[in-house]
Amino acid sequence: YVENYLPVYDEEAGVRRLVAVVELYRNQAVLFAAIRDGRRLVWAGSVAGGLFLFATLIWFVRRAERALREQQGRLVEAEALAIVGEVSAAVAHSIRNPLGSIRSTAELQLELGADRAAMGEIMRGVDRVDVLVSTLLNYAADPTEHAASADLDTVIAAAQLRFETEFGTQGKPFAVTVKGPLGCVAADPVLMAQVLDSLLANAGEATVAGEAIQLVARRESARTVVEVR
Repeated sequence: YVENYLPVYDEEAGVRRLVAVVELYRNQAVLFAAIRDGRRLVWAGSVAGGLFLFATLIWFVRRAERALREQQGRLVEAEALAIVGEVSAAVAHSIRNPLGSIRSTAELQLELGADRAAMGEIMRGVDRVDVLVSTLLNYAADPTEHAASADLDTVIAAAQLRFETEFGTQGKPFAVTVKGPLGCVAADPVLMAQVLDSLLANAGEATVAGEAIQLVARRESARTVVEVR
């Protein structure tokens, strides 16, 4: 309660004297209710803030743990790729020596009057293997430099250039049909070229003179379809 005192005076003949006091009591119900509400808000804010800080700390710890796992994975992958690069270099050196001998022998036989078509086929095969080895060596040396996006128009044009002459000498018509610009796909361009080379090489081995080989590429909505027939 809040107590208030009101004095009562009696004034007579210019003389003022206190004759009574009125005592008033007031109950501050609204004030007490506001204090209780404020106390509840303080407790609620404290609990909410604590929960928020706890959740933030958990999120930060999990994010740090995930980043650490990713870094560890990259380190392991980098070490593995370094080993692959060393092995690839050793294997490439072992492959290139006999390839050089094979090509030199084919060139010599060509000068001595051997079958020009057969010797040309041997030299083209050697050159194709040499390009494949060089490409794989460059890829294994630093794969992080390679883009994760392949321009299919460029990849197909390069494959056509590589196989057009070879299939022509074998008497196998080679037709490339690209329906509209293909654009880029989420793939490594080096690996994409190797896949296409493998398919075309298999097509060449599976056909005889007079049989046609077709490469058809088209865009279907968000996908690109490449077919070797």
